Amino acid sequence: METKNNIKPGFIKTGKELLFSPIKLSSNSYQFQERTHSLNQIDKWVFNKINEKIREDGGLEQFISFDETPDGGCFQNELLTWIINENKSNEIFEAPNLMGRKFNKNELKKLNDWFEECEGGYRPTLIVDSENEEDYSLAEQGESIINNYETNGVIYAAGFAAENNMDLDLIYEAWSANGWEDEINALKLFSQKK
Repeated sequence: METKNNIKPGFIKTGKELLFSPIKLSSNSYQFQERTHSLNQIDKWVFNKINEKIREDGGLEQFISFDETPDGGCFQNELLTWIINENKSNEIFEAPNLMGRKFNKNELKKLNDWFEECEGGYRPTLIVDSENEEDYSLAEQGESIINNYETNGVIYAAGFAAENNMDLDLIYEAWSANGWEDEINALKLFSQKK
């Protein structure tokens, strides 16, 4: 879906310039690092939770950080709280097309149990025996799924905040740590033009 300025949501390279257009609740996909990323109903649920939190708190500051800070507050910690409080973990791991396969009942149980065991962020690879290749592989897949929702959510939050003239310093700080200078510049350009 294209936005009113005919730019697809996300980060689009046009010649030498990277442009940004916010993800909308109605978006089915977005562009990031020259790839198309599909969005599903869980993403829309996450986006609605982000809207609620930003509107309730008046900005991004209550997320504390958009970079992983296991011992402190961070966006992923907030995401995990929403998932646990609303019993969404089964839906998250059963959502289609994320890993290209369905998890069996035993795998779903392990993925869900790890939510309770992980603290600060969903990192079951830190608590699973790395010698158990099957469990470790499953843990990696679970982390990948949560990281996917986290990335989609952060990009959505950045656009929402930019559209509403909110402070983006926490986003810039996290993206700078990831080396996403082009994305920072695109977001700044969007913020200045709107």
